[in-house]
This record gives sequence, C-alpha cells and structure tokens, in this order.
Amino acid sequence: MIRNNPISEWSLREEILRVSQRWPEFIAFCLIGSLCGLIISMLIPSPIRATRELYVGLNVYRATEDRTVAEHAGLNFNNPDDYKNWQMDNLNTMIFMDAIIDQTLENLRNQDPYWHNVDQNMLANMLHAYWRNAGKWHLVAENPDSKYARQAVLTWEDVIVNHVHTSVSESQNAMLLNNQLQSLSVVQAQSASRIIELSQTRELLSSWRTTASQEDTRLPIDEIDYGIICNLIDQVNLESSEKWLVDSFPHRSDHLLDFITWIDRIIPILNQQLLLAQTQITSLEDEKNELSARYADSASKSLGLSADLLVENLSGSKTKDAYVRPTGLLILVGGILGGITWVIYWLIKLSLKERNGQNEAV
Repeated sequence: MIRNNPISEWSLREEILRVSQRWPEFIAFCLIGSLCGLIISMLIPSPIRATRELYVGLNVYRATEDRTVAEHAGLNFNNPDDYKNWQMDNLNTMIFMDAIIDQTLENLRNQDPYWHNVDQNMLANMLHAYWRNAGKWHLVAENPDSKYARQAVLTWEDVIVNHVHTSVSESQNAMLLNNQLQSLSVVQAQSASRIIELSQTRELLSSWRTTASQEDTRLPIDEIDYGIICNLIDQVNLESSEKWLVDSFPHRSDHLLDFITWIDRIIPILNQQLLLAQTQITSLEDEKNELSARYADSASKSLGLSADLLVENLSGSKTKDAYVRPTGLLILVGGILGGITWVIYWLIKLSLKERNGQNEAV
C-alpha cells in the first residue's frame, strides 16, 4: 500500500530554488578553478610560438606534361587539382626531411651554444607547419625562450627556401633535359626510318638492275619500270650534294644501258647515305645516354618538386610571437571547469535526494 508523506515528499522545483540561492558556492568553485589554472601556468610555463609566413604558389598549366614529378610520385596526373594537392603534400613532407632538420640544426649551432644541447628529434618536435592549400603557409617554432623560438623558425625558413629553390632549379633543368631527350628520340626515329627507306631502295634498284642486265640493253626502258625507278628516287630524297646525280637521271626515251649505268653510280651513294645514317643513330644513342644520366641526376635532386613551384618569404624581417598557453586563458578555463564541477556536484546531490524521496514515499 502506497502512503503519501507530505514531510518527506521531494520537490524538484524547491530543490532548484534552493540551489540557485547558493550562488556564493558557485563563485567559490569558479575562483578555486581559476586559481588552479594560475598555479598550473606558473608551474608549467607556456612555450613561446614564433611564426613566419611563406608564400607558396604553383602554376599547374603543365601538370599533365611534368614527367619528372610523375616519375617521382609513381602516378599519372590527369587532373590539375591532383597535381596541386600532391605538390603541397610533397612540399610539406620535404620541409621535415632529415636533411632539412640537420642543416637547420647545424646553422643554429653556429649561431648560439644553446643548440649544442639540442638533438635532431628535439628540434623536429619544436617545428610545425600550418597550411590549407597553396597560398600562405605558416612556419612555427615553439620554445620556452622567445629568443630561441625566433632563431629556430628564422633559420628553418632560410634552409627551406634555399632547398626549395635548389630543387626547383633542378626540376627546371630536368624538364629541359627531358625536352632534349624527346627531340633526340624524334631525330633517332627519323634516322631509323631513313635507313629502312635507303635499304629498300638499294635492294629494289639492285634487283631491277640484275633483271634488266639480262635483257637487250639497247631497248628503251619499260614505262612501268621507269615510273617505279622515279618513285624510288623521289622517296630517297638525296641530299643537295648529290643533286648532280638526280640531274643526270636518264630520260624516258633512253636505253636500258643508260639506266643500268646510272644505277651503278647511285648504289655507292646509297651505301654512303646508309653508313652516315647508322653513324648518326650511334651518335644519337650515346648523346641520349648521357642526357638520360643527367636527367636522372636532376630528377633525383628535384625531390619531386614542380618546375613551376614558387616559395618566397612574406614576413620580411618580422616574426610573430605568442604564448601557446596564455595565462589568462588557463585562468578562464580553470574558472569554467570549476563552475562545471559545482554544477555536476549539485546534479548528483539532487539525483540522490530525488531517489531518497521516492523510497520514503513507498
């Protein structure tokens, strides 16, 4: 049987009203939280964050033609956005490479003895880069002393800019070498095609001469044979130095003997042209191998950066310094946490009273 006891009956409204009247306790909790934040800021001093700004620009109009970047990435960039995004990620990876950090640390040690007690990992943990895309990048160095934070970010920036300029220069050189390689390949293909044409022409003329020499050489040449020989000579396209031989080509009304004699004169010329073409191919192959080695060296030194990448300083001589954890912010956060703690305390207390009131009402 349920009995209502007015004395023990619990009311949420009355409890909320009672709690709201205890605002001094709330203020006290907030003050204690703020005091804790102040103590933490004194016990654990906030490092200084020194910031430098870089401009990062990229022209993507040659994205699909950049063989150097495609080989370095192992990807084919058919979309300029993919090319741009990969370049930004690659640049972000590059600025934290061991070579960059080591060079930065070496330069810092030449500036101040403090850095002799700092190793590569410690320096790398001080350095950060913040960016969203091409445009403005923020280089950050954090250190308890603002002097060393500024030294670190300035030196890091100089090393980055120098390395990027060197890599971009190598990428531009690799692009020029690649264009030369493509031109050599075209010339080499043309030489190979000419060798085929010269060989075929020589064989066909030799075959015709053998057949014609077995006939009556005092007869005029057949009209079809005359047309075939004319087409073969046109296809060979003899150099201007052999123009005299073309001018001495027999007439349609001449005898077979005249054509046989003329072919005997042109065969050595064709052999000479074949030798020159083969020598050119060998020379082109040697030149191509040399260019390929130089291209591979430049492509490796480019670190996959685009020839159209631009990285420049935006800050001039100014460095922005700020506390990573400002004391005022810690005091505010401490006060808020103190207030939240008081609210949680009273919610738990109200919940327990409600449960006790329900038990007494049964």
